[in-house]
Amino acid sequence: MRISLKDPKNITAIAVIAAIYVALTVTLAPFGYGMVQCRIAEVLCLLAFIHPAYGYGAVLGCFIANFASPFGMVDVLAGTFATFLSVVFITKTKNMFIATLWPTLCCAIVAAVVSYYTNTPYLITCLSIMAGEFIVVTIIGYPLLRYVCANKRLHNFLSMRLPEKTIL
Repeated sequence: MRISLKDPKNITAIAVIAAIYVALTVTLAPFGYGMVQCRIAEVLCLLAFIHPAYGYGAVLGCFIANFASPFGMVDVLAGTFATFLSVVFITKTKNMFIATLWPTLCCAIVAAVVSYYTNTPYLITCLSIMAGEFIVVTIIGYPLLRYVCANKRLHNFLSMRLPEKTIL
């Protein structure tokens, strides 16, 4: 997942996605932290399927947003690592539906942190967090990603392939 950090398009994409991720997570905080999570911002990870720069943005956004986590620095590190892993797997996966499953599987890392700090059984915590992630990323995100990929102009725009003078 290599992109040029000298390209203003990539830097802008990273910054915009990170800002949206943080805004969504912090604004909807009761749903994004804790044993039952439905972090709406995680759907942004799927944009890495279109262009890796968006994955960097999601990871950066997760890192920043997790500073508001009630679990402290360990969630910053573990949560960011889980998002990083899911983005890496998304960029390497050719099948769109399979790509939507990586964030759900990788959030098992987050479940370990939450289970430890809430003193709840890991399996229950893991299934709870995975269910929320599956709802957001696969049930909601998959149709959105299919729509984006089917819409040629939107897909080209997000792929950063539009000529400079093209107006949407």
